[in-house]
Amino acid sequence: MFASEVSCGGESRASLREMVAKTQFAITGEDTRYFLNGALFVLRPTEMSLVATDGHRLALVTTARDGKAKKDEGEGKVSWWASFARSSAVDMIGGRDVPRSWDQPNAASFSVNYHRSATWNFNVAGLYHSGWPTTPLNASVVGSTIEPVLGERNAARLSAFSRLDTRISRSTTFSHGTFRSWIEVTNLLNHHNVCCVQDFSFVVNQGQRTVDVRESNTGVGRLPSFGVAWEF
Repeated sequence: MFASEVSCGGESRASLREMVAKTQFAITGEDTRYFLNGALFVLRPTEMSLVATDGHRLALVTTARDGKAKKDEGEGKVSWWASFARSSAVDMIGGRDVPRSWDQPNAASFSVNYHRSATWNFNVAGLYHSGWPTTPLNASVVGSTIEPVLGERNAARLSAFSRLDTRISRSTTFSHGTFRSWIEVTNLLNHHNVCCVQDFSFVVNQGQRTVDVRESNTGVGRLPSFGVAWEF
């Protein structure tokens, strides 16, 4: 939604553009979350409000219909939220509950946002959840060969997932549009989050005739990114 597309009486385009500038940082640009690709505009007899969220940040600004700012709910303030969830996703196989591949018994997340002004916004968000289920693999030496032995399906778990992300964004409004830029670092602390098992290697202890199974895991480390956008 752009200020030039809204007609609501005597409100000036400048007031509407200012409202958009103060909330657009919280509008997601992800194609997979299209239902958050916009803002809610509420028009009342004496005031108008604009609210937006990307699931991590929430922005709300209310302005009087005469164009004078009535209040700015977020500017210069710190806002935050946190959540914790217990869940279970299992299938009954062979008379026992088998965790599904995306089962996360414990999950927690938080977000802290500082909206310094209509220009600058700072955000830190964190995520933690139980490790993904995985099927254990053992092996034994039979004669001169190594025989892998699969354990029960999804009876083990990878290490817990934890991530800290940060984002700094700047918005500048001109007469013909708004220029936005941002720097974002995903997994700021470079925590090794294992998403899956890539392959296995076997190390034979000849003296004891045993086999150590070693997993090769994959995951995404620290990921910085930069972006710009021009809205008109």
